Amino acid sequence: MKLSDLKKFLLQELEVSSFKDELRSGLNEYQKAKLKRGSSIPIYVIEDEIIYFRVADCLFLCKAYLNDELNSQELSYISDVLLLSNNVTFESDLIMEAIENLTDNEWGCEVSKQEVNGILKWLNKEGYNFD
Repeated sequence: MKLSDLKKFLLQELEVSSFKDELRSGLNEYQKAKLKRGSSIPIYVIEDEIIYFRVADCLFLCKAYLNDELNSQELSYISDVLLLSNNVTFESDLIMEAIENLTDNEWGCEVSKQEVNGILKWLNKEGYNFD
């Protein structure tokens, strides 16, 4: 995944369908590797951009998932890309922790809508207002 495409998506300069087209190739390998227990999962990042990941970006990703614009595997893949890239800086440790919670866990369980709503409530409780 190119960070420039992700940045455009977060800034809503790239439509969901176009972004998902760009995401598809890396996501296919990611999904196949997840099916094999104990395998390493490839995450391909082209660091052609610098991203300062803000609370608004976290909210945008969560809402895209909650509104069925992204599925759980796409959300997890994007979260992994954000966490693994050297060109992504998080607004705060809390935002980074929220993104960590959006990745698939070590047992391969996908994040649920209930968990995403819980993350948003937790961030709101920590002082991030989404209204």
